[in-house]
Amino acid sequence: MKTILLMLALAASYAFAAAGGSPGANADPKVSQFAVNNVSAVQALLQLSSNEHLPMGIVEDDDTLCKSMVSYSAENVSASAVVGGIVSQVPGHAWKRSPDSTVFLVTPKTPRSVTTQFLQLVDDRFGPTRDTLQGLEVTLWAHIRYILYPDKGTAGSILSSTHPRTYELEAKDASVQQILDRLVVLTKGAWVLRPLPPTLVNLPVLAPFSIFSDDGRRGITSADLCAPVREEGHK
Repeated sequence: MKTILLMLALAASYAFAAAGGSPGANADPKVSQFAVNNVSAVQALLQLSSNEHLPMGIVEDDDTLCKSMVSYSAENVSASAVVGGIVSQVPGHAWKRSPDSTVFLVTPKTPRSVTTQFLQLVDDRFGPTRDTLQGLEVTLWAHIRYILYPDKGTAGSILSSTHPRTYELEAKDASVQQILDRLVVLTKGAWVLRPLPPTLVNLPVLAPFSIFSDDGRRGITSADLCAPVREEGHK
């Protein structure tokens, strides 16, 4: 009997591997305890990502996520329950998690076309490169600007660290969103895209997105977290 059960288990395992799956790849992490009281929704989401090392993407089309104050408390619940509990208090927003991803995406129910266009820009070849998180951010922004403005240069700043951690990343024919997702999976953090101008014609030199993780930006109360991105040359 034990032999039969073992054979059935092995067969199921082989079938799962053949289908491209991996055990636990899409598991919904458990949160032992989480509580916020009257904080902005974006701050609550970033705190959840930081506490649980939960990969997350946050799309801002306006300042709703910063102006919506939320309270939430729970113990021994799924991460999706916590994300849902926070986002349900934000007008016009929803969250989703695709079956093949570990990233929780928080986005307006109807994103502006410029936002969708930006996130769907395709980089035909990113890497392979090994760098710090800040270095990878700057490289991604340089690639995006080259896609949009082949004749313009790009500036960026990289924070120094006495013990920098490096990550290796390679992507081919990947969208900006897919690359950002890869970065937060690697760093167990969250990316935030600030509200973009009406078009992508004249984006500023500095990147409109930030990644928050133990190796990246740690402050989650920045006053300009939801500040709209101004076109280059505009104040």
